[in-house]
Amino acid sequence: MKCSLLIPLSVLVLACAGPSSFESVEQLYQNFDTLLSPREFAETVRYKKNADGVWETPTGELVTIDIPFGSHYLSFGSRYAAAHPDGVEGMYADHILRYENGVVTRQFFRFENFPYKGVRYELCYYVIVFTAYGSFEKAILYNKNGKVIHEEAFNFLIA
Repeated sequence: MKCSLLIPLSVLVLACAGPSSFESVEQLYQNFDTLLSPREFAETVRYKKNADGVWETPTGELVTIDIPFGSHYLSFGSRYAAAHPDGVEGMYADHILRYENGVVTRQFFRFENFPYKGVRYELCYYVIVFTAYGSFEKAILYNKNGKVIHEEAFNFLIA
């Protein structure tokens, strides 16, 4: 009898767990052009760091927002360049900067036709994860289906 109750309970817990981190990235990019209105985007120029080093709005509220940047040029670091002698120094990507409570907690990049370790990916996502205090935690490169291509506790594309 106990076993028969565990199965429906397990299904319910899994269903309520919410989207995976990759599904969240996909949802962001599905709505990339509507994350902010032009007016909301223009208002972001008025954000500033306060005395505590966190970002706030002109009215003193801590910034919690996803800011999209279309066709952002990302320069690759020397480690990437050394591992990829095909001469790719950087590329354009749609970039999203996530602020939570005044701190940058995520950076998302969407690449098209991206070369990595001898494979060219039609579409992939690079996610840089920071702690709630803004310290670097890890970087993850996903293919278009959400499979992790590479994950490291180092900003392996940029540094």
